[in-house]
Amino acid sequence: MERKAEQIREYQSILFPGLIQTPDYARVLVKARNPLASEDEVEELVTARTDRIGELRERGSLLWFVVDESVVHKPIGSPKILAEQLQWIENLAQSGTIRFQVLPLAHHPGLCAPFRLVTLDKRRMVLYAEHAVGGEILESLDLVSETLTLFSAMQAEALSSQASVELITKAKELSKR
Repeated sequence: MERKAEQIREYQSILFPGLIQTPDYARVLVKARNPLASEDEVEELVTARTDRIGELRERGSLLWFVVDESVVHKPIGSPKILAEQLQWIENLAQSGTIRFQVLPLAHHPGLCAPFRLVTLDKRRMVLYAEHAVGGEILESLDLVSETLTLFSAMQAEALSSQASVELITKAKELSKR
């Protein structure tokens, strides 16, 4: 599905989205999720996760991410891994590769499970709804429309892209202390 994406809009309330994770950040998560996996299996999963953004960048896909502010401050693995993750997000956002916004810590429309809206060829949009053991692809026009409205509300409540990058820069400095 991703390989055909013209646009991806993703909201995450717990972690940085898989598409924009650094290898070290992804590795910590893969190992936690797959404790019996061999090192080779872990590396294969990490590579598969982190290489996806390159393919989408080459295609010129629009990638728009909104995350809860708690994601920016949550140390995954170590403060060093968080600082490197924040630097990666900052670089991607400043280069124009992605659009990135942070929802401030407060009551906001993002008090829900993570999801991804994917616009495919010919403007067909699908919803990937995440849950504890994976996720499911939903094509119901009503669900897709409702979720698109929710994502738009999140964008409206979120910090601007520039303010989000400034927040990430500050969080990165704090994580290095």
